[in-house]
Amino acid sequence: MENLLSFWNKLPLQRRIIVGAATVGVFVMVLMMARIASAPSMSLLYAGLDANSAGEVVASLEAQGAKHEVRGTSIFVESNRRDSLRMTLAAEGLPQTGANGYEILEQMTGFGTTSQMFDAAYWRAKEGELARTLAGSAGIKSARVHIANANNTPFQRKSTTTASVTLMTSGGAISEPQARAIQFLVASAVTGLMPEDVTVIDGQTGRIVSADADQVSGLDQESRAVALQKRVERLMSARVGPNSYVVEVSVETDRAAETLVQRTLDPNSRIVISTDSEETTRESSNSGAGGAVTVASNLPEGDAGGAGSSSNAQNASTRERINYDVSATEREIKRGPGAIKRISVAVLVDGTTTTDADGGTEWQPRSADELNALKQLVESAVGFDAERGDTISLQTLQFNQAYQQVPEAEFTSASGIMDRLDIQNLIQVTLLGLVALLLGLFVVRPALKSDATATASAALPVPEGTATPPSGSARALPSMAPPAAPAPSLPDLPDLPALSGTIEEDNAPFAMPQMGTVSDFDMANLSGQGGDLPDLPAFNMASGDNNEDEDPVDRLRKLIEDRREETVEILRGWMEEKA
Repeated sequence: MENLLSFWNKLPLQRRIIVGAATVGVFVMVLMMARIASAPSMSLLYAGLDANSAGEVVASLEAQGAKHEVRGTSIFVESNRRDSLRMTLAAEGLPQTGANGYEILEQMTGFGTTSQMFDAAYWRAKEGELARTLAGSAGIKSARVHIANANNTPFQRKSTTTASVTLMTSGGAISEPQARAIQFLVASAVTGLMPEDVTVIDGQTGRIVSADADQVSGLDQESRAVALQKRVERLMSARVGPNSYVVEVSVETDRAAETLVQRTLDPNSRIVISTDSEETTRESSNSGAGGAVTVASNLPEGDAGGAGSSSNAQNASTRERINYDVSATEREIKRGPGAIKRISVAVLVDGTTTTDADGGTEWQPRSADELNALKQLVESAVGFDAERGDTISLQTLQFNQAYQQVPEAEFTSASGIMDRLDIQNLIQVTLLGLVALLLGLFVVRPALKSDATATASAALPVPEGTATPPSGSARALPSMAPPAAPAPSLPDLPDLPALSGTIEEDNAPFAMPQMGTVSDFDMANLSGQGGDLPDLPAFNMASGDNNEDEDPVDRLRKLIEDRREETVEILRGWMEEKA
């Protein structure tokens, strides 16, 4: 601690300011790094919400005391509470996206609600539910659905139901297959609505992306051709290997839509439809007197000689009616666009290469048997139908040497630990660490190094007779004579002449002697116990070899120059011992 204080006291004011500022800067950097490292990791809660929905979510988070951050249209919360907060907000009905759905019907009361009001509310609820479903799809930010229901009246022709869908995407445009899927989704949710009557509009570009029958047929035949091509390529790759074949498939589809109604009657068949039987019976009787009618016939005991006559009649009839009908078969066939009319397949196969005895290569076409076998495999793979007009052409030809089939690039989503890292915090910690490292290397280290060198130079007293350094690269060598001020005498030191003069620096190469460490000097003897300086070997600076005829002063001067720090420590020990 005392050495540190003494070192600090010896620093000039400018160096103290630099070291102090650097120390404070490093301390602040460490605090910031510790704060960032200890800060909780934030994860995305919701993104792309409108202002009203985002405000409701933020208000709910503040009421719960959850730590959150708002970054543009995104809301971030602590990673360990994200899932629980989502469930809590969902229980509160947040965030509310899109229009209201079937909850509109729940808010209606039975009193004062007419049939027209209920129908209007029902279609509003239907539109809201469809908009919610579409907004939950990938890549769709918001959706609006409008349904025009057909109102059939006795004095109006039958009208069809139509619908329109407006979509706002989070990025990119709506593709034709996606628009077609939306058409079928809306048509399936509304009774009597056909997919062709649903119009899909891109809200960003304002263009209609609905696919008509021709577009659907074109997309369908392209997708079928790609599927058949992949089947054939798998077979060819297993036999001839990669980069040795080319497959092209063309599928022609029927773009017309038609409805066929067939009724077949069988005249040879007879079927009893109904039987009606009717039976009638009629019966009558008649009686009368014979002769003239007189007064005597009316008397009780009148003339009974005139006897009467009687007659009976009975009639019966039966009628049966049987209705017959012939056997009839009715069939209705609806054919939409997309039926396959014809398939054409072209396969080009490379031949084989053989090496002769001389090392040369020779190309040979594949045999006819092999080509026939490959053709049969291709026919089975694509569903070949000769009656339909399908054609398959398989030829073997030599490929161009520059040809190379480039495989499709496969992209895989990065997963693992990188998905769980907070990139923003990682960048902040990296930048702070880099700034602290640069501050220590280029500010603190040069300041400490220069101050240590200046302090070591100042610790060596400048005796009298120090030569003034000349101009150029010459360096002054202080004299070893004692200073003018009274100083303690050095024990057992031989009389040495004063060291003076200069040492010129040049770039002449010379071999450096093998120097020892500080332990080479007997520090006990040098501290006042009567020891003498060790004998210095003669050294020739020109040749790098020891030379006993060289001046001892030159040798001592060279040794002091090369071992400056050891010399300073020795002299300091002498002065402290005699003080």
